Amino acid sequence: MKAQIINIGNELLNGYIVNTNAAWLAKQLETLGVELQSVQVISDHKKAISAALSGCLKSKSEVFIFTGGLGPTNDDITKKVLAQFFATRLLKHKATLQAVKKYFKSKNRPVLKVNKEQALVPEIAQVLPNALGTAPGLYIENKQKHFFFLPGVPYEMKHLFSTYIEEILNKKSRSKIVTLDLITKDIGESLLSKKIKPWEKQLKAKSMTLAYLPKPGFVTLRLTKKGKHRKVITREIKREFESLKIHIKPYISEIKTSYLNLYLKELLLQKKKTIALAESCTGGFISHLLTTEPGASSFYKGSIVAYDNAVKTDLLGVNTNIIKAFGAVSEKTVEKMAKKLLKTIKSDYGISVSGIAGPSGGSKEKPVGLVCFGFSNSVRTIVKRQCFKGSRKQIISFAAEYALRKMIHLIEKDHF
Repeated sequence: MKAQIINIGNELLNGYIVNTNAAWLAKQLETLGVELQSVQVISDHKKAISAALSGCLKSKSEVFIFTGGLGPTNDDITKKVLAQFFATRLLKHKATLQAVKKYFKSKNRPVLKVNKEQALVPEIAQVLPNALGTAPGLYIENKQKHFFFLPGVPYEMKHLFSTYIEEILNKKSRSKIVTLDLITKDIGESLLSKKIKPWEKQLKAKSMTLAYLPKPGFVTLRLTKKGKHRKVITREIKREFESLKIHIKPYISEIKTSYLNLYLKELLLQKKKTIALAESCTGGFISHLLTTEPGASSFYKGSIVAYDNAVKTDLLGVNTNIIKAFGAVSEKTVEKMAKKLLKTIKSDYGISVSGIAGPSGGSKEKPVGLVCFGFSNSVRTIVKRQCFKGSRKQIISFAAEYALRKMIHLIEKDHF
């Protein structure tokens, strides 16, 4: 089966909201063996929605997933357009109306007329009850094509897709798509491609496709194959990867993720070690990355966000003379921060960061983007100095990425 995603919303078109729904839906469709043909973002206007629906009927795709435009506000016109386009009428869906009333009662809020109108649905549509909100999802089958209409709120959209649409598509899909990853490290994309060229050449005959997904420090090799039986395809891909491992054994990552924060987590858990942070210019962002997933308490001890120089001196033992002589952004400062951090929080490893994220505050000697790092354990402290370019957010992100990548390298290579 082939599919298209159509996201409705002016807020998506003008960039006020990032379209995360499309990325999530694309991954789900691939898992189900549904081939995604295109992703389209359209405005909240009647003409745009009608044109998109007309395009669907002319398309060779069979599945169309629309998100957005099902709420109670004036710009939510999707249901009205659907009724007109499919020449049907909007009827009050009793179960949805009861659900809406129950929802507002639980919030101790009155049910307004616009809220009750959430229960109006096209007569030809199958209602997909929304347990997380007031706008139900809709499913319309027309001319052997399958139309799904979901709320734009991500958690509601994901709930409806996982609860209803996944099952519908599973029954209708004639094939499965299986994708497996092999993560490599300490080798660049170009050299890796050269080393595995003979192996890669024979994949076409086996109806497999290979994708290179590079990230700082890692290259993920992704093999994909389409077929009728998921277990059979999975076995075939695993067999191919086993034959590949012989040629690139030194570069294969034992940890099965290329996300730096998760990689460091697994590495620390593997070695039964802990880490702490002393952050200045990154403002706790590195700590945030390390605590986004469950289980952080097993390896992460805590952090000190030493944004003000007084915090650096009072809590992290940086002598005021060091700051006067070398500055808050200096190797001397982060070295002292990293050393004192281990004693203060009592962790096995520590990272300290101090820099100039901008857009102001730089000088000729210390430009915007300059960031100093300290990496410590009980034996020694290693300091590094980097200069990043970009916006404030980018510099903070680059600094966090560098800190994680460098700490991984130091631990793995046993450089402490």
